[in-house]
Amino acid sequence: MRGGFSCYRSILAQESQLLISSIKGEVKKKHPSHGQQQLSFFNGAHDQHMYHPLLIFERHTGCLLAARLRPGNASSHARIVPLLLRLVPRLQSAFPGVKIQLRGDAGFALSLLYQFCEFFGIQYAFAIPANCVFQQRAEPRQK
Repeated sequence: MRGGFSCYRSILAQESQLLISSIKGEVKKKHPSHGQQQLSFFNGAHDQHMYHPLLIFERHTGCLLAARLRPGNASSHARIVPLLLRLVPRLQSAFPGVKIQLRGDAGFALSLLYQFCEFFGIQYAFAIPANCVFQQRAEPRQK
């Protein structure tokens, strides 16, 4: 199979969908950067100097599909669409007729990513970012 996706051959023989289970702005608090490393910036949310890598995995096997090393001060969704713009057409050509599903946390809930998924016919589910109105309405149902 071309394009480096041979690890999915047996999975896709049994299933008709490829589920990209997680888009992660992966942060390892235990492994901050040290010294004057290029692109290592202070991230106030994590209170450390760090990198903020963007990792995309396939759900069934856990195989890493794509990765991008980003500066420590990058937002969770920074550069996701350009990364997917390279990945999705390759997946669609390598696995014609297979549905691609995309899931991510609230950091990826942005209209540009929704439009991207709609354009490429990708099923998607992203968490809703927390806000005070949402929290007030959800609180009675959590008891």
